[in-house]
Amino acid sequence: MAESVLAIDPGGGPTGDRVVAERAVGDRGSGSLFLRNTYALVLNTGITGALGLGYWILAAHFYDDSDVGRGSAAISALMLLTGLVSANFAGTLNRFIPKTGTRTVRVVVFVYLLTSGVVAVLAVALTFALDILGGPAYDILREPNMRLWFIGAAVVASVITVQDSVLTGLRVAVWVPVWNAAFAVAKLGLLVLLAETMPRTGVFFSWIISMFIVVFPVNLLIFGKLLPRHVRTSTHDVAVRASQVGRFFAADYFGALLQYGTIFLVPVLVALRVAPHTYAYFFLAWSVANMMNLVAINTGVSLAVEGEKQTHVRVVAS
Repeated sequence: MAESVLAIDPGGGPTGDRVVAERAVGDRGSGSLFLRNTYALVLNTGITGALGLGYWILAAHFYDDSDVGRGSAAISALMLLTGLVSANFAGTLNRFIPKTGTRTVRVVVFVYLLTSGVVAVLAVALTFALDILGGPAYDILREPNMRLWFIGAAVVASVITVQDSVLTGLRVAVWVPVWNAAFAVAKLGLLVLLAETMPRTGVFFSWIISMFIVVFPVNLLIFGKLLPRHVRTSTHDVAVRASQVGRFFAADYFGALLQYGTIFLVPVLVALRVAPHTYAYFFLAWSVANMMNLVAINTGVSLAVEGEKQTHVRVVAS
């Protein structure tokens, strides 16, 4: 691919040399980066799936079925909120991060603040809605102090969901399975530790405390190293109009709603209809089955990022 570029742009001067270098590097590295990011995201699915299965097996061993059902119902509501808001920003971030160059930090901070604010409002609304709709599986979310924990956890879960998209958009998805493995191990340890002291809410707290533990070092890595490096190595910014982002986001958001609706909405609806101990059995099977969907999704995300990056390189070169 680099030889054909030399034939078209024979190099007359510094500008020509720069163009050839940028295109050659971009073409040569795209395949390996695509495979590396894809393997990392698929590995992340395998790690979270295997450790997640172990988590629920331990939960069934150390907790009553009803307590497992209540905890997993609260987690399902948490996942629904992040799916409705933060997960639907993933496509937009993956699409435009390779183009934003020196403005990437501002873009990421804006998305963090926007998604966190929207999720917090929706979390308040959801807790009141669940109180009205009923459902014994959501008993723990009707307690005032648990509502506050749930709202805070929703904001942290929102940041965590966005940070995965940031890592993928920066083409460093190798960090995704690392932090998810740390998150899964922390959950397992807390699940066992809280079994005696917090049998009713231990499942839920083992999940959200682990999120609070891992979110800070990961974002320290993102804002302290990865984003500054991305800004330093980005020599060009492509003018991205707000209308362009808006059109893409609207279409992508609608598609994501349909996709994630089947994953996150169904468990919440089931929890409104069944007893907590019944929901515990449902959620375990549902979680394992959904791991299979993520393999195809993650491969498509990595392909979209690499495709956008190579398009950006060619535009700059021309």
